Amino acid sequence: MRSRSEGGRSDGGAVTAELAVLLPGVVLLLAAVLSAGTAAAAQVRCTDAAGQAARLAARDEAGDVVVRAATARAPGSTVTVRVDGGTVRVEVRSAVRLPLPGRPGLTVRAEAVAARESG
Repeated sequence: MRSRSEGGRSDGGAVTAELAVLLPGVVLLLAAVLSAGTAAAAQVRCTDAAGQAARLAARDEAGDVVVRAATARAPGSTVTVRVDGGTVRVEVRSAVRLPLPGRPGLTVRAEAVAARESG
């Protein structure tokens, strides 16, 4: 037997209609949360890579060693090393594709500075 509302009409389709209205919003919310997580993870990788590379560069490691260490922690990234007097600056940039319709991208970056070690 079907349940009937007070007006005598069936309300069985109301849940389907509500689901049809809410489901796209839920999917977009999930995509936004996944995008934020993807961007945050890429930022953490870049920060970690820049810090590691700056420490290596401060110890006068070879440039290719510094770049390899950074790209191992942030694959596909671009690494820039600058020596400014007694300090070393390393910038790591990485392009990220977000899990949204159209697969938009953004670039995350991190920079680390370390004092050069005298040896």
